[in-house]
Amino acid sequence: MGIFRSRSAGMGWSMYAPGQEGFAPEWQSSALRSPVPQVGFAVLRQRDGEISRLKGREFSRPGDQFRQVDLRRRLIQIHPQSIPTADAMAVTITMALTAATIDPVKFVADSQNPDEEIYLAAQIALREMVVAMPLEDFIGVRIDLEQIGRASCRERV
Repeated sequence: MGIFRSRSAGMGWSMYAPGQEGFAPEWQSSALRSPVPQVGFAVLRQRDGEISRLKGREFSRPGDQFRQVDLRRRLIQIHPQSIPTADAMAVTITMALTAATIDPVKFVADSQNPDEEIYLAAQIALREMVVAMPLEDFIGVRIDLEQIGRASCRERV
């Protein structure tokens, strides 16, 4: 992975890596009105310790903070895992999940990094499924991963 330089909105240079979001994920203040939402994003406002989703542009008060949350589908790739099967043979499995944010307020308020929680839940569910299966069940067969999807999305945003 390379690191490249880009001209930032503050007229200075900033560092970013390919695939990194092109917007500032932290809270920002706004002088007079809330920011215009980008396509596929939701604008959140933090006022007096409460986070709310804005339906449209509104006037801001001093101390208001705003953040845009990406609602588009994103890919979460599970790196190759070497997992022993039920008959003690190791198999290497990789997996990719797609996720989308349904509730941006919970996405920001409930977890520091929701994608890492989804990654961990999917990794644990994958390991539990593979450990219970013999090697013959993997050869030339497409495996149903629905239970992993359910486990990784349960109570997540």
